[in-house]
Amino acid sequence: MSGGLDSRVLLSLILRSGRKDFQTHTFGNILDPDISIPKTIAEKERFANITYDTLLTDPRELYPILQSYAAETNLIEPISTALRLKNISSLDSRRFILMDGGFGEIARRQYLNKLALYGKRPFREHNIELILNNLRVRRGNFLSTDIIRQMEEGVRAEISGMMQAMPAVDDIGLGNYLDLWSIRARFPNFGSDEQARLDKQILNYMPFAQLRFVNLVFSMPISLRKNGAFFRNIIRSRYAPLSQFPLVKGGTTYPFSFSTKAAWLYVKIKSMAGKRFNENHIDPFLVIMREYIFDLLLSKGVQENPAYNYPHIRSSIENYYRGDVTNKSELIWWLTFELWRRAIEQK
Repeated sequence: MSGGLDSRVLLSLILRSGRKDFQTHTFGNILDPDISIPKTIAEKERFANITYDTLLTDPRELYPILQSYAAETNLIEPISTALRLKNISSLDSRRFILMDGGFGEIARRQYLNKLALYGKRPFREHNIELILNNLRVRRGNFLSTDIIRQMEEGVRAEISGMMQAMPAVDDIGLGNYLDLWSIRARFPNFGSDEQARLDKQILNYMPFAQLRFVNLVFSMPISLRKNGAFFRNIIRSRYAPLSQFPLVKGGTTYPFSFSTKAAWLYVKIKSMAGKRFNENHIDPFLVIMREYIFDLLLSKGVQENPAYNYPHIRSSIENYYRGDVTNKSELIWWLTFELWRRAIEQK
C-alpha cells in the first residue's frame, strides 16, 4: 500500500467487504508521505499496517541479492530498488498472498501522455522518430556509440512492427490507442519479469493487470478514465472515509479531489517551496559498495568489453567518489547493467 490512488481503490473494496483477515505493507522511510499516509489511514481505520524500512546490510549479504535481482528483472529498475523489495522475503508465503495496485494507471489514462500532446498525426503518418524521441529515457553514456546505434535500430524496428499490428488510431480514438499500446508493450516488458520474480517468493496478484479488468476499462468512455474519475468514484461509493485522506505524488501530498493537472501543478509548487520528501539511500549504498565497484571497474571483463565506453565509466566512478555526484544515477545504472551482463554470461 502506498499513498497513491490505485492501492487505495483496492483498500476501499476490502474495507467495504468487512473482511478483517488482511494486513497492508509499506516499504521505505516513515518520513516519506508515501509511507506516513498509509500508516495514518491504518491507525484511523484500525487495520494492521507493517512498515519495512530500507536497511543497508553488510556488502557480503547484499551481493547475492543484487545479482539475483539484476538477473531476474532484466534492467526494468536500477539495482538499488532491490534494497527496498528485499523485505518481501520476510512475508510468510504459507499464510498470505500479496496484492498490489500495479498498472492501475491504465484506468486513469496516465500512460504515454507526452505522445498524447501531438494528437493522432504521428500515428497516422507512422512518424517513428517522433515517437522514439518521446519514449526515450536516458540511462547514461556508459555504452559505446555502436551499441547505442544498434539498440536504436532495434527500437525503430519494434515501433514499426507495433504500429503495423495496431488498429487504426481513427478507429479506436487516441486515448484507447495509447492505452492499448501500453498494454501490449509495457505490461509484458516492464511487468512480467518482476511478477515472475515475486511469485518465487510469495504469490503476487495484480488485479489491474487482469484481462477482465482491462476489457472493462476499454468499455468505458475516456472521460471517465481521465483524472482518475473512475477510481475516485469507486472510493467515494465503496468506502467514503478514504476520500478524506490526501494522496501522494513525487514525495509530497495533494488533496484527494484534485484533477491530474491540478495535482501536478500543486505538487510542482510545493516542491519548489522545499516541501517535498527526498530520501537519499543511494549515496550510503554506493559508499558500502565502493570496494566492489572498483573491483568491477578494474576487471578484465569491464576494461576489455567492446560494448562499454570505458573511459567515461572510469571517470564517472572516480569523480563520484571524489565528491562529484553529477553522474550518480548513471553509476547506479551501469552497476545494474554490469551485474545483469555477468548473470547472462554465466547462464
